[in-house]
Amino acid sequence: MRRSLAARRTSGRRLPDLECPLRAVRLMRLSPGSLIREHSDHDLDAALMGLVRLHVPVTSEAGVEFRLNGSPVALTPGSVWYLRLADPHSVVNDGDVDRVHLVIDAEMNDWLLQMLRAGASAARTG
Repeated sequence: MRRSLAARRTSGRRLPDLECPLRAVRLMRLSPGSLIREHSDHDLDAALMGLVRLHVPVTSEAGVEFRLNGSPVALTPGSVWYLRLADPHSVVNDGDVDRVHLVIDAEMNDWLLQMLRAGASAARTG
């Protein structure tokens, strides 16, 4: 399951406005030629644990491949993504530049649930 928080696009240096409790916020880098082997983060199951991880791609290029449940997901810079990371996922950076994401661990609340539903609805209507 994947959902884009399309309404929460970032612009320039401005971070998305998030009206939910934050547990951790950090920049994560994957250097060219690096990979993160397939794994599942069972503590990030929103339905069971009430915790979600949001990804805000800062830099990326065509050589970076993120897979969720075996399918590629195009995480473009400037977008905000919720990905069900309790499912199997992996990343490979076969590009020439670092892949950098702002990674936000947040507690699920009514506002965030509404944003995820809105993103899922927008993705379905495309």
